[in-house]
Amino acid sequence: QFKDKAPNSISYDFFDGVREQLLISLPTSDTLNIVDIVSSFLAERLDLSLREFVALLNNPSQSRKQEIFKHSFPFAMITADILEKLGGRYEEFAEKLKKTNQQTLQSNTLSGKRKSKNSPNLLDLQQFYDACDPTQSLRGNRYYIDFSPVRGGDIVQELERKIARLARDRPTTQIFTGHIGGGKSTELFRLKNSLERRNYEVVYFEADRDLEMADVEVSDILLSIAHNISEHLDSIGIATKPTYLQSLFQNLADTLSTPMDISDVGLSAGIASITASAKQSPDMRSQLRQALEPRTRSIITSINDELLTPANDHLQAQGKNRLVVIMDNLDRIDRALRSQGRLQSEYIFVDRGEDLKQIDCHMVYTIPLELMFSHDLVRLSNRFGTNPMVLPMVPVRDRKGNPDKAGMALLRQMVLIRAFPELNVNQRIDAVGKVFDEMATLDRLCQVSGGHMRNLIRLLDRCLRKQDPPFLRATLEAVIRNERDSLMGLVSDQEWDLLLQAVSRQDVYGDEDYTILVRSLFLYEYRDAQGRWFGLNPLLAETDRYQNRLNQLQ
Repeated sequence: QFKDKAPNSISYDFFDGVREQLLISLPTSDTLNIVDIVSSFLAERLDLSLREFVALLNNPSQSRKQEIFKHSFPFAMITADILEKLGGRYEEFAEKLKKTNQQTLQSNTLSGKRKSKNSPNLLDLQQFYDACDPTQSLRGNRYYIDFSPVRGGDIVQELERKIARLARDRPTTQIFTGHIGGGKSTELFRLKNSLERRNYEVVYFEADRDLEMADVEVSDILLSIAHNISEHLDSIGIATKPTYLQSLFQNLADTLSTPMDISDVGLSAGIASITASAKQSPDMRSQLRQALEPRTRSIITSINDELLTPANDHLQAQGKNRLVVIMDNLDRIDRALRSQGRLQSEYIFVDRGEDLKQIDCHMVYTIPLELMFSHDLVRLSNRFGTNPMVLPMVPVRDRKGNPDKAGMALLRQMVLIRAFPELNVNQRIDAVGKVFDEMATLDRLCQVSGGHMRNLIRLLDRCLRKQDPPFLRATLEAVIRNERDSLMGLVSDQEWDLLLQAVSRQDVYGDEDYTILVRSLFLYEYRDAQGRWFGLNPLLAETDRYQNRLNQLQ
């Protein structure tokens, strides 16, 4: 009976009497622990801190959004029942919880009746424009859609469990990859927010802010890590005395003829100034590396002893957990060759990966997807003690070519939530006519994206450049035609042959196939219960050249 409903729109409850029997069998401490865990989960879903969520339960009238109250109300009433049955000091709080939430419910019901007659759900165009900017990653939960059910699992949960449960009191290093534009940054922001709710201090930064991605050395990466950790510690008022690093960079500033007194500007500002200059100057990068590469071990020791140890001690004294550092966009390093024909990515993560593992905190690096097709994949996994975590595309069809209903349903929501973030799943579907001339136009947009996050938003952005909503099917088809023609012009005859072979076997073999087919976004990677498979970019699947070659084979 629920097969046509979106999963997040369905409410579940125990049969009468089951909850009471479970409560009888549980110790009070376990009961309260379950309430805490569910509170944290709901806070994350509502894009609130745990403190804000608890405050909302106690005083729901403070929420200006009825949608948030609608989700918190059932949990508030269940919590009140649980606390009431525990008796003692919990009973008085339970009574207050019930009373305030019931009063707010009555108030919202009356308000809703008044508004429904005069205030239809309107599309905020400026908000929609801003939400459809393909150059911006999602940093909060306002527009977030959970695709983990169709991606083969929740990667963020796995990354978080390693940090917060499996290795809480020791440093970890995890590596994360996927197609550029596939949603990695959005998931890493979700990891950051979730860890912060668990009382971790998280340093998130984008590698390409400091690095010249066509020419990267391990010492550059260490420099960027030191810069961003130092900058973050300064921002939260944790003072450190990195004597070795300050002396090193003062000498570098003098050597590179950069007029600066590190003791006056601070370590983070000093490193930022030097790296910004080096990013623009190959000669300065060369000089910098000549000074830093022989000192790699000393730099790592200084980062650990002079930055991370005092920072972690200070955080623990405040009742917080260890520092977590997330280095995003390192997967964007160029596919350049180093000495002996080694790819830049192989050199950094395989040959020099041990250096990146020595940072004494929880580290998460994004790595280039090409490493998943390298002959050194086993060495990479052994080096880091784990296989890279891969974020696949969202399927629009299954491996047999049938429409993937679950994937399409979530992609529809990804588009519609940008128009109606305050509405629930079903209300957004009801309001689709304000954004598209018909549901089939929205489905066409989702299907032709192939489940690639940024390409979907980019197509939507191209529609916005042509007209305001509701989008006509003709407008979307014009956008698709331009995208298809541009992509088709990039495929050579040899590459068409490789594509046909890859589509036939639904897999990619070796580095050459990756370079041509996956990195160019001619093929997309998906995951299902059987494992990894590859599908053709839907834009290419519609071309006459592909269809003609397919017919020749048949």
